[in-house]
Amino acid sequence: MDNEKVKNELREIVNTPASALTAAQKRRVRAIAKELGVTFEPKSRCASCYHDAAMECFNRLQEMEAKENAGEDPRKYILKPGVDVYFGSIRVNETTLTDELAEYILERGFMRKYFLKICE
Repeated sequence: MDNEKVKNELREIVNTPASALTAAQKRRVRAIAKELGVTFEPKSRCASCYHDAAMECFNRLQEMEAKENAGEDPRKYILKPGVDVYFGSIRVNETTLTDELAEYILERGFMRKYFLKICE
């Protein structure tokens, strides 16, 4: 699977109005979801379920790429793609996170599920 090509397809699908999605685009979302192991059961009355599935597939691809590259990254702590939360008054995202900040917030109960890599 060419991840960049698939991500571009998914972007196009998400940027297409739900009412204008073609049958081929819908089939493609179902095929990608199946290949990535994303659970998707379209509902006949749901206008945005294909967009939701396409976004979930896109996020899965982003996470897979990040995991592949995490081993090469010298940082001890790496957040999952897209994490941008507040922990108390501290904004935690890819830009603000340092190893020192990660250790500090983890000691105070920040959830480990937000991390892709934790080296202790």
